[in-house]
Amino acid sequence: MLIRYLVSIAMVILLWPTSTLALAYDLSINNTDISFSTDNLLVGQAIRLYVRIRNIGAEDMKGYITFFQGNQVIGDSQQIAIRGGNYGDAWVDFRVPDSSFNILARIQGTQPVDQNSANDQALTTMFSVDIDTDGDKIGDNADPDDDNDGLTDEQEIKLGTDSKKRDSDGDGVNDGDDYYPLDATRSQKQEPIKKVEKNDASLANVTTNNNEILKIKTAENDTNDNQVVEVKNYDKDFPIDDSSIQLTDRDLSNNPLTIATIIRSWYFWSLLAIIILIIFLLYYYRKLDWQLNRIIPRLVKDQSEETIVQDQKIIDLRNIRK
Repeated sequence: MLIRYLVSIAMVILLWPTSTLALAYDLSINNTDISFSTDNLLVGQAIRLYVRIRNIGAEDMKGYITFFQGNQVIGDSQQIAIRGGNYGDAWVDFRVPDSSFNILARIQGTQPVDQNSANDQALTTMFSVDIDTDGDKIGDNADPDDDNDGLTDEQEIKLGTDSKKRDSDGDGVNDGDDYYPLDATRSQKQEPIKKVEKNDASLANVTTNNNEILKIKTAENDTNDNQVVEVKNYDKDFPIDDSSIQLTDRDLSNNPLTIATIIRSWYFWSLLAIIILIIFLLYYYRKLDWQLNRIIPRLVKDQSEETIVQDQKIIDLRNIRK
C-alpha cells in the first residue's frame, strides 16, 4: 500500500513541471519557416519573402511580423491573427541585393502579450546571389551564354572574347555575328586569298569578264616568289548606282543604241514633247472645227429668216399703199 502511494506522489512530481510550463499565449517562428518565391536569387530581382508563424498556445493571438535585412527593415510590418494551435503566413516584397545576405523575422506587438519571447524571432543562414548579365532570368552560374551574344562562355574563353559583353571589340556587331570579334575595324568574312605559283600555266587561261576582276600582286614575305591571285565579285565588291550615271552625246555616239540609252537621251524627250504638242494642236483644231460647223449654219439660218421677214414687211407696205 505504501508503495502505491509513493508511486502516485512520484508521478505527480514528474508531471507537475509540464503542466506549469504549458503556456496559453505563445507565437513562434523558426528560421526554416522563412522562404522566397524563387530559389534562383538574381541580383536586383524583385521577389516575395514569406514566413510562417505558429501559435503553439491554446488561445487566439494577434500581432505584427517585421522583416529585416541586416539593420534595414524590409517593407512594412505585416499584421497577423492566428487561432490557438494553428499557423498563419505573412509576406513582403523584396529586391535581391548585390551580395550574400540573410533575413531576420521578428514577432512584435502581440495581443495578449506573448508569454515566451525566446521564439519570437528567427535568423536565416546566408543566401548566395547570382548575376544575370543578359537579363534572361537565368543566373550566369547556370547560363551557358552569359551575355547572349550567340557564343557560349566556353567558346568565348577559347576566342579570348569577353563572356560578359555582347560586343567585345565595340564595333556594333555581336560577337556571335562578328567574324573578327576582337578587331573593331572589320566584322564581315573576307574572301580567301588563293596562292598560285608564279609560272602556273593555269594563269594563262584566267580571263576577266563583267562579273569578275582578276588582281595579281606579289605576296609579302613570300620567299618562294609566288604570286597572289585575288578574285573579287564585281557586283558585290564594287556596286554601281545606275542613278548616278549621266550619258553625254559622246557616250551615245560610242555605244550602241538600246532602250535605256534612248530614254536617257535629250533627243528622246525633245521628240516626245513635239509629238505631244502636235496631238494637242490636232485635238484643238478638231474641236474648233466642230464648233464652227455648229455656229455657222445657225447664223446663216437666222440671217435668212430675218431677210424673209423684212421682205414680207415690204410687200405688206406696198399692198397698203395700193
